[in-house]
Amino acid sequence: MDVVKSPSKCSTVGIQGIDWAFKGMIFALIYCSAGISGGHINPAVTFGLFLARKLSLARLLGGGANSVAGGYTKGRWPRC
Repeated sequence: MDVVKSPSKCSTVGIQGIDWAFKGMIFALIYCSAGISGGHINPAVTFGLFLARKLSLARLLGGGANSVAGGYTKGRWPRC
């Protein structure tokens, strides 16, 4: 597969393309995790809600255990 060389950086995806891709991925991440953690993709938000007594200890620990398990699995997954 060849890499297309552009004479100008402006004729490629550009800043707006990167911006839309980033927003799309954040949207998909929040949408997919909304049923599990309420869409809290930042652990600080989850911990803050726990401190404000809006989240139970069981839900906090369950979400934390899932995060640790996911990180471990990703770290141990064989790379191609």
